[in-house]
Amino acid sequence: MPAHHLTVVGLGPGDPSLRTIAAQNALDKATCVVLRTGIHPGVDDLVSRTCVTTCDDLYDESPTYRALYPAIVDRILGLLEVQDVVYAVPGNPVAGELTVIQLRSAAVAAGHTVEVIPGTGGLDVIAATTGLDLMSDGVQTVDALELRAWIEAAPFNGSLLDISPVRPVVITQVHKHSVATAVMQALLTAYPAHHEISVIGWDSTAGVTESSLIPLDHLDQVRVDHLTSVVVPPIDWKLNTRQPHELFRIAARLRDVDGCPWDREQTHESIRAKVIEEAYEVADAIDAGVPADLAEELGDLLIQAALHAQIANEAGSFDIADVFDAVSSKMIRRDQNVLGDV
Repeated sequence: MPAHHLTVVGLGPGDPSLRTIAAQNALDKATCVVLRTGIHPGVDDLVSRTCVTTCDDLYDESPTYRALYPAIVDRILGLLEVQDVVYAVPGNPVAGELTVIQLRSAAVAAGHTVEVIPGTGGLDVIAATTGLDLMSDGVQTVDALELRAWIEAAPFNGSLLDISPVRPVVITQVHKHSVATAVMQALLTAYPAHHEISVIGWDSTAGVTESSLIPLDHLDQVRVDHLTSVVVPPIDWKLNTRQPHELFRIAARLRDVDGCPWDREQTHESIRAKVIEEAYEVADAIDAGVPADLAEELGDLLIQAALHAQIANEAGSFDIADVFDAVSSKMIRRDQNVLGDV
């Protein structure tokens, strides 16, 4: 089978003028262009060309995205057997494009050459619209489908989101109501219900649009489509009470040079009895059968772990990361049948 060349280009976030010169040159010279989807505001100049096809029929035929992406890859590989191909995707091909990841490795394995031309992505436009600096603001990006999968895995999802509420978050691909609802449910596990967020979309006339700030618990009431993203501003650290990191930061703050005099005086020995006392109170709460009381007493016991770890950190012996490492590694070793390779 002769080798051919695959060029992957990004179509930008919607406005054709945001395509890069390199991407436009590749599209102009191509004799076979495959669009991941023709349902995109920036492809009107392409869909009328006879050399351009889309994968929209595969979207209709595939029951899930898990089935869709391999089908797209197989189609491109079939075309590469007889000709060079330009595969064009919305946004930036190296930002959240799972088909590009799969296609790149598959094409190389089949002996073809691959060139990926980066482009302007949705994150760039969102940053320009909202005033975010993607680097200095420490912006986190999350695929909405990951949040939906996390919600669907409850109560066996670990209960803690892998995001920091004290840094901005951009959530992409909030493409339908059920996904928006799942995103809202996931965020409500870490953010106050009244926390204000922005919904970013695309209008064929106005271009990129930003909703006025809405309360987080209203997200399920907003109209969304395949170009919708959500921007979640950071919360004040004093509101970040549902994340474990903040507890350990609080313990460190109380022990700091200008912290609480009582906490600064404590040693492992001086609060040794409190560990036993709090453990007994946890046991009493279990016996009482009141969930709210048990949650509170487990928190009091956790405070003891935070203080002991902070005291040890100041002495240079260990810190809370060593505590987590020790217990997590132990659990993985002891349950290799579930958590390992055995």
